[in-house]
Order: sequence, then structure tokens, then C-alpha cells
Amino acid sequence: MSSFALLLLWVCCTAQQVPVYQEGQMAFDGLVNLLTDPEIPENCGPPPEIENGMLISRDAQQYLSGSVAFYQCYRLYVMEGTPKARCINGQWRSVPRCLRKCNTDDTLVTKCSNR
Repeated sequence: MSSFALLLLWVCCTAQQVPVYQEGQMAFDGLVNLLTDPEIPENCGPPPEIENGMLISRDAQQYLSGSVAFYQCYRLYVMEGTPKARCINGQWRSVPRCLRKCNTDDTLVTKCSNR
């Protein structure tokens, strides 16, 4: 709100003897503090690519803090972690990994050492 708008608000409402200017200035100061506060979360860029898997969420250049992205592993790979990664203050967290399945003596073993 500009100073001019605050002045008009003060002039039109002084007949009611309500301290509108003070209330308006406090609201304006609060908005300025909100906009300049360093604690405002940062957005993330695109989610990281993962080896042997793919992103199955929408592809965007910017994600708001708190957004999620979903991954899926390619066939013959298993996921370590959850399929959901989250943007938290400019960083992607909990990004899963896709590990190769291994067959040993006709028994399926997951997460073998040879990724």
C-alpha cells in the first residue's frame, strides 16, 4: 500500500475516530517483513535424474518448497527408499536410488553389490 493510499484511508476514516492509519501501517510493515524475511523458503530447480530410473512427475524448471516428485525404476531394478523426493528450501531430499536385481542359484536377491 502506498503512502498516498494510506493517507486517503486515514482521511476518509478519521470521522469514525478509528486509528485506521496505524492499523494500515502495521499491516504494511508486516507485509514488508514477510517479503524481506530471509526465512522464506527457496524454490528448487528440476528434480535430479537417477541412474536406472526415471521421473514420472510433471517436468518443470521450478518447484516450490514442499513440492514432491515421483520416480520409478526401470525393469530389473528395485528402488532403495521411497519413490517420492521432496523439495525443501532449495534442495531435493529423499531422492531414491535404483539398484540392480541379481539372480543367485535361481533365487532372486535384491540390492546386490553390482549396481
